[in-house]
Amino acid sequence: MSDLKHPIGYCDETANPFHGCEHDCPFCFARRFAIRHGGNPAVRGYRDLKMAGLHPFAPAFSQAKLDALSEHLRRARQPRRVFIGDMGDLGGDWDYRAYGALGLTDEIMPADHVREAVRLLVSEHERHTFLILTKNPCGLAGIRWPANAHVGTSVSDTAEAWMRCERLVDSVEAQVRWVSVEPLLDAAFDAEAVNWAGIRWVVVGFQTGPGRDGTIEHMRAVERIVDLCARDGVPCFVKDNVTEFTGRTWPREFPA
Repeated sequence: MSDLKHPIGYCDETANPFHGCEHDCPFCFARRFAIRHGGNPAVRGYRDLKMAGLHPFAPAFSQAKLDALSEHLRRARQPRRVFIGDMGDLGGDWDYRAYGALGLTDEIMPADHVREAVRLLVSEHERHTFLILTKNPCGLAGIRWPANAHVGTSVSDTAEAWMRCERLVDSVEAQVRWVSVEPLLDAAFDAEAVNWAGIRWVVVGFQTGPGRDGTIEHMRAVERIVDLCARDGVPCFVKDNVTEFTGRTWPREFPA
């Protein structure tokens, strides 16, 4: 598969019928974006939440956006790789505020309802691939994901990788389980200490933003991950910010 053109690098497009989370990660670009645009009328979703007295990154769900995404994919001429919810976390243990035709409502929507709505969308569009990423794999347990759902977990250091990979494999029923080591904060990331059994794809990248590129030590951590993937026959996709920092060519592989 050739390199993709979307800024994320490994998908054709992103879609956010749900957004927001309560993890409060200090390095989260999505949270920073929501706060920055919380008063911007042109970015209605975050502003609606703020005007309702909520944090602009509070979890919210729009059935209308999900329906619009479904129609868009129905019209697509070619199969697409869709990262669904890159501005949220579908596995999170929280409720969602619902959007109606006129904007934010008082309706509270359980997380399981949102997950089921996403699962139905995925099952209705078998020719497209959907990427789902969570910090809480156990939140996606008990769901029989269709084969075109690639369900992953996000980690930043060795301890998170050790714990979340195990939970992902043990809890989530998906044909492709993947791990995003991004942002790679742990320059001493020990790839050999992680049980990658059951993981079929690995993405790795540095922290983004001004002055936040990696170091030589981070690059060596990437090398260890790439070498382990090559040894075990696991496709590995190294993001552009690693290439830009190192000036080297890295793998940009996808699961079959």
